[in-house]
Amino acid sequence: MPVPAHKPALQHAIRHECAALWPLLEAAAPWADELVLPGQIKSTMMNPHQLASYLLGWATTVLEWGNSYRQTHTVPTIITTGYGAVAQKFYAQYADIAYCAVLTKLHETVVAIEQLIEQTSEDDLYHVVWYRTKTSGREYTMGRIIELNTVAPLRNARGRLRRAMKERG
Repeated sequence: MPVPAHKPALQHAIRHECAALWPLLEAAAPWADELVLPGQIKSTMMNPHQLASYLLGWATTVLEWGNSYRQTHTVPTIITTGYGAVAQKFYAQYADIAYCAVLTKLHETVVAIEQLIEQTSEDDLYHVVWYRTKTSGREYTMGRIIELNTVAPLRNARGRLRRAMKERG
């Protein structure tokens, strides 16, 4: 699927990835605490609960960034380093919450992101630069940041779960 370049494509990409991932997340419930997935940090393993926590953590962060921008029209500070520490933070943040509750919160947060996108203009989504790389000068808009931190991780999680399910038999 190509990188979304406008609002309807971003909305479609989120819906598509959620529809494909959700049955896998639900099917993983019986082994949600087993370390069966490659971790977000090289040479580590994680469980489906941590994977869902990671997705929820990023979705919550994206929602916070989007809501902050909508309220202030000031581009938020975007996390650009320390992803391993961020993953560990998300794992810990939701460790004491039951897997099914994390899935519920993830669903609610993705719905809130969809509402945020719906309420945001095409110009704000795809014509305001939120981040510019220091080395190449490449520019990332709100829409691209949303895609990088929701659609891409959802797609990646689907692949991780499918591989784990195949290995489990």
